[in-house]
Amino acid sequence: MARKKSEALRTYNELFRKENEVYHQVADKLGLSDSAFEILYAIYDAGPGCTQEDICIFMGIPKQTVNSSVRKMVQEGILRTEQAGKTVRLYFTDAGEALANRCIVPVQEAEEAAFEQMNEHECAEFLRLQHLYVQSLQTLLEKTFTK
Repeated sequence: MARKKSEALRTYNELFRKENEVYHQVADKLGLSDSAFEILYAIYDAGPGCTQEDICIFMGIPKQTVNSSVRKMVQEGILRTEQAGKTVRLYFTDAGEALANRCIVPVQEAEEAAFEQMNEHECAEFLRLQHLYVQSLQTLLEKTFTK
């Protein structure tokens, strides 16, 4: 049984890497760095006015990466910042909105279409199992590294 689970974990990790590679290839074909693609995706998905911290949490990428990519995207005229008290909010410029519509909308449409390949039960089961795995992994790793 342990061997089967070990093989299942290897298969899962391979699928996880393949999924990441799919997004990397899309970003590359669009002429974007992975971090620029992820930032565009996060802002488009979260809506205008999200913060760099929101992006870090949403995409699981380090603050330094987000900060340097955002700075570059502001210089390129893709994003603009707006100070709201101590918080800096991010917004697309017109060029950024056009870029997101060209790059992110088709990706999200493809993601939705991929989910539609599963019936309602399969989709719910997929999400249930993914949630169970991530929750268990997080709990176990917190116990392991909180000593």
